[in-house]
Amino acid sequence: MSKTDMDFLKQEFVRILEDVVTNTDAILLSGGLDTSSISIYLEDVVAITVCFGKNCPDLQYAEYIAKKFGFEHHILYINKNDAIKYVRDVIKILRTFDPAAVRNGVPIYAGIKYAKDIGLKSVMTGDGGDELFAGYSFLLNKPFQYVERWIKDIVNTWHFNSTDIGKHFGINVIQPYLAKEMVDFALNVPVKYKIGIRNGKVYGKYIVRLAMEKFLPERIVWREKMPIEVGSGCVKFENIFRGRLPENIELWSEEHAYYYAIYLQEIGNIPEPKEGEKKCPLCGGGIPAGRNHCRICGWYHPAVPTRHSTNL
Repeated sequence: MSKTDMDFLKQEFVRILEDVVTNTDAILLSGGLDTSSISIYLEDVVAITVCFGKNCPDLQYAEYIAKKFGFEHHILYINKNDAIKYVRDVIKILRTFDPAAVRNGVPIYAGIKYAKDIGLKSVMTGDGGDELFAGYSFLLNKPFQYVERWIKDIVNTWHFNSTDIGKHFGINVIQPYLAKEMVDFALNVPVKYKIGIRNGKVYGKYIVRLAMEKFLPERIVWREKMPIEVGSGCVKFENIFRGRLPENIELWSEEHAYYYAIYLQEIGNIPEPKEGEKKCPLCGGGIPAGRNHCRICGWYHPAVPTRHSTNL
């Protein structure tokens, strides 16, 4: 790995991030690498952190970042009764009963709803950082060719829950990592700079972590990736929401069945695939061409990299 190349990429990442972070009223702050990196370039914003229960893994990191950058920090604690209402609303807005989408959607819904309730007009998120820079743990043991193909494919098909939820509430959701300049940069960064080893451990977003070392403390820079559902505590939904498994569709948990029952009440039957779509093998709904994930039920099939992947 060339030190010259690495130094150049670090400088470019910092330059581009500073350029694409614009003014916002608030940030949904998890204290993870992506939202913490964005925070460096923000002033006079409200930071909103959502916790299911009295404590959650994100809280200590978010509190640190909010204090470091002088943000007005609003910690929104949600309980089971809140979650019952929010789950139903999330299913209606996202038109899904995918457990991961629901669990990840609830803290986003709660944060954006809160921003609306206190009169704010815009909210910033860290959407896209994991997709562009190989932040997900399942990518870390894959061949670089696979990772590169996965990133290119996801950029062509990605869709973020915060976008739909923001539209629902009339809140402008600002996503710096989705800016064209950042996407173009990331697609030209070889995977060998996105996945790296430090002290014997493999990390995604390696180049981002190295670029942020002079701005953020080690506990933030080298914090392990946590999905929103884990960091917010909403992963606990799997032990709370349970429905009866139906006979007409093979679901994988009682939690899945609970969300499916709400979907049927609020949305109705699963729509048949449209022209050009393929049929989901689990729920029978439509999956757009080129995608391997059903946004309705959550079925997923890993993408297979093509032979002509380059820049490895």
